[in-house]
Amino acid sequence: MRIATTEGYVADESRLQGQAEDVVIVQSESALIAALKEAFTEGMPITTQGGLTGITGAAVPQGGRVLSMRNMRRVLGLRKDADGFYLLAQPGCTLEGIRQMLQRPHDIDVQGWSEESLRAWKAFCDVPVHMFAPDLTETGATLGGVVSTNGSGARSYYYGATRRHITALKIVLPGGDVICLRRGTRLAQKLSFSVQAESGRCYRGVLPDYHVPDVKHAAGLYAAPDMDLIDLFIGAEGTLGVIAEVEVRLVPRPVQVCGLTMFLSSEAQALDLVDLVRGLGHTVYALEYFSAQALDLLRDVSMRAESVRIPALAAHWHTALYVEMDTSSPDALTDLVGLLEQVGGKEDDTWLAEGYDEIETLKGIRHAIPERINSWISRQQQSWPAVTKLGTDLAVPDDCLRTVMQMYHADLQATGLPYVIFGHIGNNHVHVNILPPNEDAWKVGKALYMQWAARVVEMGGTVSAEHGIGKLKTDMLLLLYGEKGIAQMRDVKAVFDPHFLLNQGTLFRYEGRDTLR
Repeated sequence: MRIATTEGYVADESRLQGQAEDVVIVQSESALIAALKEAFTEGMPITTQGGLTGITGAAVPQGGRVLSMRNMRRVLGLRKDADGFYLLAQPGCTLEGIRQMLQRPHDIDVQGWSEESLRAWKAFCDVPVHMFAPDLTETGATLGGVVSTNGSGARSYYYGATRRHITALKIVLPGGDVICLRRGTRLAQKLSFSVQAESGRCYRGVLPDYHVPDVKHAAGLYAAPDMDLIDLFIGAEGTLGVIAEVEVRLVPRPVQVCGLTMFLSSEAQALDLVDLVRGLGHTVYALEYFSAQALDLLRDVSMRAESVRIPALAAHWHTALYVEMDTSSPDALTDLVGLLEQVGGKEDDTWLAEGYDEIETLKGIRHAIPERINSWISRQQQSWPAVTKLGTDLAVPDDCLRTVMQMYHADLQATGLPYVIFGHIGNNHVHVNILPPNEDAWKVGKALYMQWAARVVEMGGTVSAEHGIGKLKTDMLLLLYGEKGIAQMRDVKAVFDPHFLLNQGTLFRYEGRDTLR
C-alpha cells in the first residue's frame, strides 16, 4: 500500500529529521518483493523502517521512498529439536508482542501453520514459559530492527546480543531475489563468500579483513575468516537486503529470579562491587549502572514522567547498581548482600524486586532515564530544531573500565557540560548522555565524543556496542576501521545492492556512486 503523506515516517528516536517522496507499507513477503523490484527498476532509493525506536538515524530517509515493515507482524510457526524451541516470525513483530505471546502460548494464532509447527506448538504449550532473550529497553522495537542492529540490552550480560539467538533468515535483495540462510549451512571460505538465491543466482565477494573488537559490538558489517554467512546480515542495518523472515532461538525463562537496586555513596564503591559481582559464582543476568547525575535526573520533579512513579531517593544515595540474578540457590541473595557490605554498602540502602512483576517495576524506573533525556531533547528542539541526541555507545575491555569512567567524568567536568551516565556496566558499556544547553555546547560535546571514540578504539574497544552506526555515527565507523575498511564494506554492499539503493547514508556516507537515478 502506497501513501502520499510522509508524516510520521521521517524521524526516529534520534530526533534526526528527514524527508521522503512517498511511503510504501508492506504486509506480506510478495508485497515486499514487488516493492523492491519496482524500486530497483525505477532506481528509487529505499529506507526501511520498523518501530522507529532507533537512536542513530538509520531509519530516517534522506529522500527517496520509505518502506515500512511494521505491518509484517505475523508469527509463522514453531520448530522443535533436541536443543529446544525456535520461533519463526515476520520482521514487524515487536519485542513486547513476542513477550506477551510467549507467556500465553495457548492463545497463539496458529492458523495456516504447517503440521510440523503445530506439533511443536502442542509441545510448547506443555513446557515452562520461554522467552526471546535479548532485553532491549525499547519494547516497541521490531524484530527486523533488532536483528539489523544486533541489538542487546540489560540481559546481554548473560545471554549475549541478538546474533547468538538468530538461527535463520530470509532476506529480499533489491531486484527481488530471495536468499535463505540457516545457521551452520553456509560458511565463508577464509574471507571469500558465496551465497545462492532461490532464483539460482550466486552472489560472490570478499569479506573485509579488519579485526572486529573483542567486546560487546554492533558497528558495521561483521567479518571474520570462515564465518557463518548469516552473521553478515545481522547488524548490517539493512544495507545489504531487507529481512522478510526471522527464526529465533527461545530459551526457558528463569523460574526464580530477583532484581536488586543497590545505592552506594560513591562511584568507587560501585566499580569495586562490579568486580566482585563478576566473580560471584551465581548466575547474574544483568549488571547495570546509574551515575549520580542519573539519580538527580530521577529526583528532578520538572522532568518526571507521568507514566512512571519514582519512589523517593535518599539524599545520600550517590550512585547505584542494578543486579538481576537467579535465586534458585538459597545462598544467592545472601552472597550478593555480603559483597555489597564488603565495599561499604548497606542492605537498608537497596530496593528488592522478587518475581517478574516487581522486576518490571524496577526496570520501568531505569527506563525513565532515557525517556526523560528524550523529553529534554524535545524541549530543546522547540528553540533549536536541529538538535539530535548526543549519547555514547562505546564499550571497552574489562581492564579499561576504570580508565574510561575517569575519562568521561574528568572531560565533562572540565567542559562544564551537563551529563547523565547509565547503562550496561557489566559489559563495560555505559551510555554517556550529554545535555548541551545550546548549539555551541552541542558542538563541544560532539567533539568530545569523537575524542573519546578515538581513545576507546586505542584501548581495543568499539564505537558502538548496541545501537549501531546509522546516519549519525558514520565518522566513528571510519575511525574504527579506516578508509580501507569502509571501502571493503562498500564492496560487499555492491555485491547485493549494486546501485546502492538500500538505506543510503547508513554505516557510511552516501557518495552517489553506482545509482540509476
